[in-house]
Amino acid sequence: KKSEGNEWMMQYMNFLVTNEMFEELKELSSCVFDFLQIGNLDLCNKLFTAATTVDLPTLQQYIKVLLQMTNFPLVPVSQEFFSSKMVDFWLDLCDAYQNLAPDSLRPDTTDLATDIFAQVIEIYLPKISLLNKQKILQDDDDLLHEFDDFRNAVLDLTESLWSVLGNSKLTGILIAGVGQPSTNVDIFQVEAMSFLLNKLLSNMTLSECPQLCESIASSGAFLENVLLLLQTGCQQQAQDKSASTLKLDFVKTSSFLIGTIADYFKLDKDGLSKCVDTLFQCLETCRNNNGQDTANKMELMLTKSLT
Repeated sequence: KKSEGNEWMMQYMNFLVTNEMFEELKELSSCVFDFLQIGNLDLCNKLFTAATTVDLPTLQQYIKVLLQMTNFPLVPVSQEFFSSKMVDFWLDLCDAYQNLAPDSLRPDTTDLATDIFAQVIEIYLPKISLLNKQKILQDDDDLLHEFDDFRNAVLDLTESLWSVLGNSKLTGILIAGVGQPSTNVDIFQVEAMSFLLNKLLSNMTLSECPQLCESIASSGAFLENVLLLLQTGCQQQAQDKSASTLKLDFVKTSSFLIGTIADYFKLDKDGLSKCVDTLFQCLETCRNNNGQDTANKMELMLTKSLT
Protein backbone atom coordinates (compact mmCIF):
# COMPACT_ATOMS: atom_id res chain seq x y z
CA LYS A 1 0.00 0.00 0.00
CA LYS A 2 2.81 2.38 0.92
CA SER A 3 4.41 2.02 -2.51
CA GLU A 4 1.01 2.82 -4.11
CA GLY A 5 0.87 5.96 -1.94
CA ASN A 6 4.37 6.96 -3.05
CA GLU A 7 3.39 6.42 -6.68
CA TRP A 8 0.24 8.50 -6.28
CA MET A 9 2.25 11.32 -4.67
CA MET A 10 4.79 11.35 -7.52
CA GLN A 11 1.96 11.40 -10.11
CA TYR A 12 0.30 14.32 -8.30
CA MET A 13 3.60 16.23 -8.17
CA ASN A 14 4.21 15.58 -11.86
CA PHE A 15 0.70 16.91 -12.57
CA LEU A 16 1.53 20.14 -10.69
CA VAL A 17 4.85 20.43 -12.55
CA THR A 18 3.31 19.81 -16.00
CA ASN A 19 0.67 22.45 -15.35
CA GLU A 20 3.19 24.92 -13.88
CA MET A 21 1.21 25.15 -10.62
CA PHE A 22 4.25 26.40 -8.71
CA GLU A 23 2.37 27.91 -5.74
CA GLU A 24 0.58 24.59 -5.05
CA LEU A 25 3.92 22.80 -5.42
CA LYS A 26 5.44 25.14 -2.82
CA GLU A 27 2.65 24.43 -0.31
CA LEU A 28 2.92 20.69 -0.92
CA SER A 29 6.71 20.76 -0.45
CA SER A 30 6.29 22.39 3.00
CA CYS A 31 3.78 19.73 4.11
CA VAL A 32 5.86 16.82 2.80
CA PHE A 33 9.04 18.23 4.32
CA ASP A 34 7.46 18.68 7.78
CA PHE A 35 6.15 15.11 7.63
CA LEU A 36 9.57 13.75 6.59
CA GLN A 37 11.43 15.64 9.31
CA ILE A 38 9.24 14.06 12.01
CA GLY A 39 10.19 10.56 10.81
CA ASN A 40 13.85 11.26 9.98
CA LEU A 41 15.38 9.35 12.91
CA ASP A 42 13.00 6.43 12.39
CA LEU A 43 13.92 6.29 8.68
CA CYS A 44 17.63 6.35 9.59
CA ASN A 45 17.19 3.32 11.88
CA LYS A 46 15.16 1.44 9.28
CA LEU A 47 17.67 2.14 6.54
CA PHE A 48 20.94 1.51 8.28
CA THR A 49 20.54 -0.70 11.38
CA ALA A 50 20.31 -4.45 11.76
CA ALA A 51 17.18 -4.06 13.91
CA THR A 52 15.02 -3.08 10.91
CA THR A 53 12.02 -5.22 10.04
CA VAL A 54 11.40 -3.50 6.70
CA ASP A 55 12.51 -5.45 3.62
CA LEU A 56 15.22 -3.92 1.43
CA PRO A 57 13.18 -3.48 -1.81
CA THR A 58 10.59 -1.38 0.11
CA LEU A 59 13.35 0.80 1.57
CA GLN A 60 15.02 1.19 -1.81
CA GLN A 61 11.71 2.27 -3.35
CA TYR A 62 11.22 4.84 -0.56
CA ILE A 63 14.73 6.27 -1.03
CA LYS A 64 14.14 6.42 -4.79
CA VAL A 65 11.03 8.57 -4.19
CA LEU A 66 12.95 10.89 -1.82
CA LEU A 67 15.72 11.33 -4.41
CA GLN A 68 13.14 11.98 -7.16
CA MET A 69 11.48 14.62 -4.98
CA THR A 70 14.84 16.33 -4.50
CA ASN A 71 15.49 16.20 -8.23
CA PHE A 72 12.49 17.88 -9.88
CA PRO A 73 13.54 19.16 -13.33
CA LEU A 74 12.61 22.77 -12.53
CA VAL A 75 14.50 25.87 -11.38
CA PRO A 76 15.09 25.69 -7.60
CA VAL A 77 13.72 28.53 -5.46
CA SER A 78 11.64 30.08 -8.27
CA GLN A 79 9.75 27.05 -9.67
CA GLU A 80 10.36 24.17 -7.26
CA PHE A 81 11.02 24.20 -3.52
CA PHE A 82 11.64 20.54 -2.76
CA SER A 83 15.38 20.68 -3.44
CA SER A 84 15.92 23.63 -1.09
CA LYS A 85 13.67 22.12 1.62
CA MET A 86 15.32 18.71 1.27
CA VAL A 87 18.82 20.09 2.01
CA ASP A 88 17.95 20.00 5.74
CA PHE A 89 16.41 16.55 5.42
CA TRP A 90 19.58 15.03 3.91
CA LEU A 91 21.75 16.93 6.38
CA ASP A 92 19.78 15.51 9.33
CA LEU A 93 19.78 11.99 7.82
CA CYS A 94 23.55 12.16 7.39
CA ASP A 95 24.06 13.39 10.98
CA ALA A 96 21.75 10.68 12.35
CA TYR A 97 23.63 8.02 10.36
CA GLN A 98 26.96 9.17 11.79
CA ASN A 99 25.57 9.03 15.32
CA LEU A 100 24.55 5.36 15.03
CA ALA A 101 26.55 2.90 17.13
CA PRO A 102 28.88 0.92 14.79
CA ASP A 103 27.72 -2.41 16.25
CA SER A 104 24.09 -1.62 15.35
CA LEU A 105 24.76 -1.39 11.60
CA ARG A 106 23.92 -3.96 8.93
CA PRO A 107 26.87 -5.46 6.98
CA ASP A 108 25.91 -3.56 3.78
CA THR A 109 25.21 -0.25 5.55
CA THR A 110 28.41 1.56 4.51
CA ASP A 111 27.82 0.77 0.83
CA LEU A 112 24.16 1.79 1.07
CA ALA A 113 24.94 5.11 2.80
CA THR A 114 27.73 5.88 0.32
CA ASP A 115 25.42 5.14 -2.62
CA ILE A 116 22.55 7.31 -1.29
CA PHE A 117 24.71 10.31 -0.33
CA ALA A 118 26.74 10.19 -3.59
CA GLN A 119 23.42 10.43 -5.48
CA VAL A 120 22.43 13.43 -3.34
CA ILE A 121 25.62 15.25 -4.43
CA GLU A 122 24.95 14.35 -8.09
CA ILE A 123 21.45 15.87 -7.80
CA TYR A 124 22.56 19.10 -6.14
CA LEU A 125 25.47 19.90 -8.49
CA PRO A 126 23.22 20.95 -11.43
CA LYS A 127 20.73 22.50 -8.97
CA ILE A 128 23.31 25.01 -7.65
CA SER A 129 24.54 25.80 -11.18
CA LEU A 130 24.67 29.51 -12.06
CA LEU A 131 22.55 28.57 -15.11
CA ASN A 132 19.66 28.49 -12.63
CA LYS A 133 20.73 31.85 -11.19
CA GLN A 134 20.71 33.19 -14.76
CA LYS A 135 17.10 32.03 -15.20
CA ILE A 136 16.12 33.67 -11.90
CA LEU A 137 17.86 36.93 -12.95
CA GLN A 138 15.83 36.93 -16.17
CA ASP A 139 12.49 36.22 -14.43
CA ASP A 140 12.51 37.62 -10.89
CA ASP A 141 15.71 38.94 -9.37
CA ASP A 142 13.91 39.42 -6.01
CA LEU A 143 14.70 35.73 -5.45
CA LEU A 144 18.47 36.16 -5.95
CA HIS A 145 19.26 36.20 -2.23
CA GLU A 146 17.18 33.06 -1.73
CA PHE A 147 19.13 31.28 -4.46
CA ASP A 148 22.46 32.36 -2.94
CA ASP A 149 21.23 31.10 0.46
CA PHE A 150 20.30 27.79 -1.20
CA ARG A 151 23.81 27.49 -2.67
CA ASN A 152 25.36 28.16 0.73
CA ALA A 153 23.07 25.58 2.38
CA VAL A 154 24.30 23.00 -0.17
CA LEU A 155 27.87 23.92 0.84
CA ASP A 156 27.08 22.96 4.46
CA LEU A 157 25.40 19.76 3.29
CA THR A 158 28.46 18.86 1.17
CA GLU A 159 30.74 19.38 4.16
CA SER A 160 28.58 17.01 6.19
CA LEU A 161 28.39 14.40 3.41
CA TRP A 162 32.18 14.50 3.10
CA SER A 163 32.44 12.79 6.49
CA VAL A 164 30.65 9.78 4.92
CA LEU A 165 32.02 9.94 1.37
CA GLY A 166 35.57 11.15 2.11
CA ASN A 167 38.15 12.25 -0.44
CA SER A 168 37.87 9.16 -2.65
CA LYS A 169 34.09 9.44 -3.21
CA LEU A 170 33.73 13.22 -3.10
CA THR A 171 36.78 15.55 -3.14
CA GLY A 172 38.66 13.46 -5.74
CA ILE A 173 35.57 13.23 -7.94
CA LEU A 174 35.05 17.00 -7.84
CA ILE A 175 38.74 17.59 -8.71
CA ALA A 176 38.40 15.22 -11.70
CA GLY A 177 35.18 17.01 -12.71
CA VAL A 178 36.80 20.46 -12.64
CA GLY A 179 39.70 19.03 -14.67
CA GLN A 180 37.46 17.58 -17.39
CA PRO A 181 39.70 17.50 -20.46
CA SER A 182 37.51 18.83 -23.20
CA THR A 183 37.66 21.16 -26.17
CA ASN A 184 34.20 22.35 -25.17
CA VAL A 185 34.39 22.96 -21.39
CA ASP A 186 31.08 23.30 -19.52
CA ILE A 187 32.02 26.47 -17.64
CA PHE A 188 28.90 26.34 -15.44
CA GLN A 189 29.70 22.79 -14.31
CA VAL A 190 33.31 23.80 -13.60
CA GLU A 191 31.99 26.68 -11.45
CA ALA A 192 29.55 24.50 -9.45
CA MET A 193 32.22 21.88 -8.71
CA SER A 194 34.83 24.55 -7.86
CA PHE A 195 32.28 26.19 -5.54
CA LEU A 196 31.91 22.94 -3.53
CA LEU A 197 35.64 22.17 -3.69
CA ASN A 198 36.42 25.53 -2.11
CA LYS A 199 34.49 24.53 0.99
CA LEU A 200 36.08 21.07 1.28
CA LEU A 201 39.67 22.10 0.54
CA SER A 202 39.59 25.13 2.84
CA ASN A 203 39.25 22.69 5.75
CA MET A 204 42.39 20.77 4.73
CA THR A 205 46.13 21.37 4.57
CA LEU A 206 46.90 20.29 1.03
CA SER A 207 50.61 19.68 1.72
CA GLU A 208 49.46 16.96 4.15
CA CYS A 209 47.19 15.36 1.51
CA PRO A 210 49.57 13.96 -1.15
CA GLN A 211 46.75 12.01 -2.85
CA LEU A 212 44.74 15.18 -3.45
CA CYS A 213 47.81 17.04 -4.74
CA GLU A 214 48.42 14.11 -7.07
CA SER A 215 44.77 14.27 -8.22
CA ILE A 216 45.11 17.99 -9.04
CA ALA A 217 48.42 17.43 -10.86
CA SER A 218 47.24 14.40 -12.84
CA SER A 219 43.85 15.84 -13.79
CA GLY A 220 45.42 17.67 -16.73
CA ALA A 221 42.98 20.50 -17.23
CA PHE A 222 42.24 21.38 -13.58
CA LEU A 223 44.22 24.64 -13.40
CA GLU A 224 43.48 25.41 -17.02
CA ASN A 225 39.71 25.26 -16.38
CA VAL A 226 39.86 27.25 -13.12
CA LEU A 227 41.84 29.97 -14.96
CA LEU A 228 39.35 29.82 -17.85
CA LEU A 229 36.57 30.46 -15.30
CA LEU A 230 38.54 33.45 -13.98
CA GLN A 231 39.25 34.86 -17.47
CA THR A 232 35.62 34.39 -18.58
CA GLY A 233 34.50 36.39 -15.56
CA CYS A 234 37.06 39.17 -15.97
CA GLN A 235 37.44 39.54 -19.69
CA GLN A 236 34.15 38.63 -21.37
CA GLN A 237 32.02 41.65 -22.24
CA ALA A 238 28.85 41.88 -20.10
CA GLN A 239 25.75 42.40 -22.22
CA ASP A 240 23.41 43.20 -19.32
CA LYS A 241 23.03 43.29 -15.51
CA SER A 242 22.41 39.54 -15.39
CA ALA A 243 25.74 38.82 -17.13
CA SER A 244 27.59 41.20 -14.76
CA THR A 245 26.22 39.33 -11.74
CA LEU A 246 27.27 35.94 -13.12
CA LYS A 247 30.72 37.25 -14.12
CA LEU A 248 31.30 38.34 -10.51
CA ASP A 249 30.34 34.84 -9.32
CA PHE A 250 32.80 33.31 -11.80
CA VAL A 251 35.62 35.52 -10.51
CA LYS A 252 34.69 34.97 -6.86
CA THR A 253 34.63 31.15 -7.13
CA SER A 254 37.82 30.84 -9.23
CA SER A 255 39.90 33.43 -7.33
CA PHE A 256 38.88 31.89 -3.98
CA LEU A 257 39.83 28.42 -5.23
CA ILE A 258 43.25 29.64 -6.40
CA GLY A 259 43.80 31.06 -2.90
CA THR A 260 42.52 27.87 -1.26
CA ILE A 261 44.98 25.62 -3.15
CA ALA A 262 47.97 27.95 -2.49
CA ASP A 263 49.63 25.10 -0.58
CA TYR A 264 49.53 22.90 -3.70
CA PHE A 265 51.69 25.37 -5.62
CA LYS A 266 54.68 24.47 -3.43
CA LEU A 267 54.76 21.30 -5.55
CA ASP A 268 53.86 22.91 -8.88
CA LYS A 269 55.99 25.98 -9.66
CA ASP A 270 54.84 26.06 -13.30
CA GLY A 271 51.22 26.08 -12.18
CA LEU A 272 51.94 28.93 -9.73
CA SER A 273 53.61 30.97 -12.45
CA LYS A 274 50.59 30.46 -14.79
CA CYS A 275 48.17 31.51 -12.04
CA VAL A 276 50.11 34.64 -11.09
CA ASP A 277 50.42 35.68 -14.76
CA THR A 278 46.68 35.21 -15.32
CA LEU A 279 45.74 37.07 -12.12
CA PHE A 280 47.90 40.08 -13.12
CA GLN A 281 46.55 39.96 -16.68
CA CYS A 282 42.97 40.00 -15.29
CA LEU A 283 43.84 42.89 -12.94
CA GLU A 284 45.15 44.92 -15.87
CA THR A 285 42.19 44.27 -18.17
CA CYS A 286 39.10 43.88 -15.95
CA ARG A 287 38.24 47.63 -16.19
CA ASN A 288 38.06 47.33 -20.01
CA ASN A 289 35.13 44.88 -19.93
CA ASN A 290 33.21 45.74 -16.75
CA GLY A 291 31.40 48.65 -15.16
CA GLN A 292 33.18 50.56 -12.38
CA ASP A 293 31.35 48.90 -9.49
CA THR A 294 31.90 45.35 -10.88
CA ALA A 295 35.54 46.09 -11.70
CA ASN A 296 36.18 47.41 -8.17
CA LYS A 297 34.79 44.19 -6.66
CA MET A 298 36.81 42.06 -9.08
CA GLU A 299 40.03 43.91 -8.27
CA LEU A 300 39.52 43.25 -4.57
CA MET A 301 39.02 39.51 -5.18
CA LEU A 302 42.03 39.26 -7.52
CA THR A 303 44.31 41.14 -5.13
CA LYS A 304 43.22 38.91 -2.26
CA SER A 305 44.17 35.83 -4.33
CA LEU A 306 47.61 37.28 -5.10
CA THR A 307 48.32 37.94 -1.45
